[in-house]
Amino acid sequence: NNPAVQVVKHWIPNTIEKDRNGMTEVVDERTLFEVYYPPFQAAVDAGVSAVMCSYNLVNCTSGMCSSGRAYACANDDILNKHLKDTMGFKGIVMSDWDATHCQAEAKGSGGCSAGSYIDNDFAADAGLDLEMPSCMTFSGGVSKRAEEKEARLHWAFLVQGRSIDGMPNAQVFAQYEDANHESSSALRGRRLEDAEGQEKNDGEGFCCWWPQT
Repeated sequence: NNPAVQVVKHWIPNTIEKDRNGMTEVVDERTLFEVYYPPFQAAVDAGVSAVMCSYNLVNCTSGMCSSGRAYACANDDILNKHLKDTMGFKGIVMSDWDATHCQAEAKGSGGCSAGSYIDNDFAADAGLDLEMPSCMTFSGGVSKRAEEKEARLHWAFLVQGRSIDGMPNAQVFAQYEDANHESSSALRGRRLEDAEGQEKNDGEGFCCWWPQT
């Protein structure tokens, strides 16, 4: 009765393990879409709940890309423009374990200063939805795209027949079918009241990123 919330990884390109936390993958947009993205597109089309972003930095150099060098977990080009807007991903982007920690090699990259964690607003606006294993970048909650993140979290559970609110599976599937035909703005609005109600009863909020009051 509680199917797993599915996660596909690692986004992207994650081509080498050595110095994976500090290396920068420099890649053009066509290569991303033709070589690296097809397996992820298949997962998105199948309704995967979550995509886990990788440790490396990414510098996409052509096409829609304009963000410059930034960690994969805080890169507007690959998270918002590519994954969510172009490929149609409706679920949540979650970080790999401590992938929001800025290494020395990340100096000068988007949202980073060496030894710190990626700036809260920068990561939230760039498309990160859930930080693992705990909130460092998202400590204290977020203000950027908070309603969108809440809607995406609900969708990630709905698509697997689950609910944050303990709703029976039959109701969950029916709600998911409705949500699939509903605009994202309407879905955000419909979920916000429930989110606010739960946040008032739960000091941790939604995975600690929901804005704290």
